[in-house]
Amino acid sequence: MRPSLSGRSAALSGRRAADENDAKPLQSVYEQILGPRIELLHPQLRRYFGPIPAGHEGRGSGVYSWAGGRHSMLRPVLAWLAWRHVLFPERGRNVPFTIRNRPEGDGALSARREFTFPLVTRVMEDTMRVVPGAGGKPRLVDRLGRRRGLEVELEVRVHEGALRMRSTRLWLRMRVPGAPRSLWPARAKVAPLGDVAGAEVPARDVPAVVESTSAVPAGSVTSRSIEPRGAVLRLPLPRVVTMTLDERAHPDGSGRQCVDVRLRSPIIGDVFRYVGEFEYSVVPASEPDTTGGFSGANA
Repeated sequence: MRPSLSGRSAALSGRRAADENDAKPLQSVYEQILGPRIELLHPQLRRYFGPIPAGHEGRGSGVYSWAGGRHSMLRPVLAWLAWRHVLFPERGRNVPFTIRNRPEGDGALSARREFTFPLVTRVMEDTMRVVPGAGGKPRLVDRLGRRRGLEVELEVRVHEGALRMRSTRLWLRMRVPGAPRSLWPARAKVAPLGDVAGAEVPARDVPAVVESTSAVPAGSVTSRSIEPRGAVLRLPLPRVVTMTLDERAHPDGSGRQCVDVRLRSPIIGDVFRYVGEFEYSVVPASEPDTTGGFSGANA
């Protein structure tokens, strides 16, 4: 029997609705954390911190009035972090800057920042993801570096139309290929790798969290399932520095954004800072890239 016109029309409408839902971008990590409070952001920032459609990416460029550390004694540490694409030892004024934001299929957001100094271009990479916390409350975690080996938990709020973030907890993630269970830290917990932050285990309760490097469904991880493939060791670090970010729309209404990121120690003050302004737009990922290459490598 041939379907009726009304039946065919309903089927077409259903397919159109499904296509529209597929085309609708996932909520951004900031929307997932802030919920309705994202509407308190300046309209320009709502676009920046909102979702990026599939097949698109955010690209920005500008100049930072200052970028780098202020203490020469920290240069060896910052040089090692530069190799990991986390921070860098150079410092200077009027530093050209580019950023690329790329949405991941699971709702995460990967970013690549480049700072161009006279003799070298330094790269900072990270991936942000929302994970469940205690009582089901969402948590925002940022994994930094080319292997995403440094993990930071972030607190996010809106203040007078600007976005503010502050780091609250810090972990070091180390891959341990084929590590025998006898070498793992005492009382170490096991969590599936799918949860990028691992199990909700307070740092004060255990010295480390071990995650499986194989694809194992949540809730079904056992020591037998992770021993042959190795593990990711997740070590809580002391809060020797706190990261803060303040991002707001430029007051002249030009469409630029002002950002101020600080790493501050209670003992020696500012450890690292970059502050400046940039322009930003969301474009098809297929457009020629003028901001540099992109690496979304995971740990």
